[in-house]
Amino acid sequence: MAAPTPPGAVPPPPVPPPPVPGPAPTTGNGCLKAFLVAVAVLFVVGAVLVIAFAVFATHEVHKAAKAFNDQVLTPIAAEQHYEQQTGIASYPLGFDATNPPQLDIWKRPLSCTYDTASQTATASGTVQNHSPNAASYLIAVEFQRGGGDVGGAADGVARVDPGATAPWRATGPVTGPGVVTCRVTLVLRGPGDAIPTTTTG
Repeated sequence: MAAPTPPGAVPPPPVPPPPVPGPAPTTGNGCLKAFLVAVAVLFVVGAVLVIAFAVFATHEVHKAAKAFNDQVLTPIAAEQHYEQQTGIASYPLGFDATNPPQLDIWKRPLSCTYDTASQTATASGTVQNHSPNAASYLIAVEFQRGGGDVGGAADGVARVDPGATAPWRATGPVTGPGVVTCRVTLVLRGPGDAIPTTTTG
């Protein structure tokens, strides 16, 4: 308890009350946290989109690769196999590996003659259609002498029904004396009555 003030004395000034604390000052940490959260969310969403796109792109690449293999690489590989087996080339794109056109003429009797008077060689034989559809053929032969190429010729066969056999005959110029041998180098098979004209170069 405070002592009483003597008479005539000036009382001491009253003690002011303690100040009321105000709101705590802001430092901006809340905005920074919200920004970081937004960045993290965007990063996660972006990563998910990138992964989804990569999966989709990989799937499409695999589909395209399989289609390319089925439509291009597989027929080319099949044609190369039968060309190595028979020594006869064919058109590789869309090659019929089930009924290779080379086997329609391979190992069939082949006649080869040389006329010295006209200096022409003639190769002839037959072709048998092993495919299930009517087919036309283009058959090319090479004339050789002593193992070297001295000429060539080709013949077209307009229509051969499935399982049927048709004759072909190719005549071309050959100069110089000596025995000539004939070799079938190319057979192309097309649909129906249209004689194929595409060559393998």
